[in-house]
Amino acid sequence: MTPNKTLFVAVSVDADDDGYDRHSSLPGEKVSWTGVEKGIPLLIETLAGYRDSGGCPVKYTWFVRCDAQLKQLYGNEAHLFEQFEPLWAERSIVGDEIAWHPHLYDHDAGLINDNVALSKLLRNSFSAVDKNKYNIRTSRLGRSICNNSLMFVLGELGIRTDSTAMPGKVKKDEFNMIDWSSTPEQPFKPSYNDYRVPGANQTGLLEVPMSMISTQASYDRTPIKRYINLSFKNDLIERALRNFVRENDLLVSIMHPSEVVIKCEHPLLSFEKKDVKRNMDAIMDECLRVDKSVRFITINEVNSLVEKGVINAANN
Repeated sequence: MTPNKTLFVAVSVDADDDGYDRHSSLPGEKVSWTGVEKGIPLLIETLAGYRDSGGCPVKYTWFVRCDAQLKQLYGNEAHLFEQFEPLWAERSIVGDEIAWHPHLYDHDAGLINDNVALSKLLRNSFSAVDKNKYNIRTSRLGRSICNNSLMFVLGELGIRTDSTAMPGKVKKDEFNMIDWSSTPEQPFKPSYNDYRVPGANQTGLLEVPMSMISTQASYDRTPIKRYINLSFKNDLIERALRNFVRENDLLVSIMHPSEVVIKCEHPLLSFEKKDVKRNMDAIMDECLRVDKSVRFITINEVNSLVEKGVINAANN
């Protein structure tokens, strides 16, 4: 184990539709993309003044939706890649990563339990992306749905880094089949026999879990672990966020662009850019307080840092 003298911060954004958290993809409900159109520029503006210890600005990993629902709506799985191509090109030039974010469930009927059907959806989604424009090396599967077959397919498709895992998270209902109960918090090479844990690996794929902290919203009976979302209300997560910063060498945050533009009352999400800033302030301030340097990275950059032993990984 290397000493935690540097905190590597990977800011990831899932470019989902505006109603991702309210099941807006259900039949009869309109799908809108105000978050992508207006929220992404606002988020970039909000965090524009931050610099890491080397003087570099925030790097983003943009997980762009690409799946069968978009084909149903617009005639092409890769509609978001094409519709907002100038945005992704601009962000690539400044050093951000453009990554792949397929949702693998039936938007009318819910979960799909057929591995053959899921693998086909995954392959169709990947094949729709223009490889001449986008060198996709990183993925995140929607709603953190995964299994052994899907992880193997990701490796076959040439994905180097996946960031689907939510360590400790278990949720099973009509839209979710998540069980990351045994997953470590550090990056790991997934086991061929159990994608959730390190072990014999057949593909070279590195799993980079989302960072989890204990949170308690007003509707929670007891604290539960959730991913670090920079748009969560700062007063609810600041203590846990600072604890995480002190104890770890990698922080993978996640948010959705609609969370800075939509006006909505929510017990956990603030829907205000001020909380995004307060949470980033807490990360930077805690690093300063405990004499840790900060380095902004993309999620795919975790791979080489793990290989060099700079970022700690979970072993078999």
